[in-house]
Amino acid sequence: MKPKTHHSTMATTGNVPVTELLIQADGTIFAHNLTPAMAELLSALNPSDESMKQRACAIKQQSSDELPART
Repeated sequence: MKPKTHHSTMATTGNVPVTELLIQADGTIFAHNLTPAMAELLSALNPSDESMKQRACAIKQQSSDELPART
């Protein structure tokens, strides 16, 4: 019997944001926990994907509206 996996602990590495990607055989890409950097990268890889452009802009705008993290 396989041990249970805990995705919540696997998907985080401390305070570093992690994006999970699933790339299907037809080239479709699904992203979970999309970070601004990954949204920009995916948008650059496929500039004709309007929905990714919108996500990249929305995420960039949203992250610039947030307060800086305390150190």
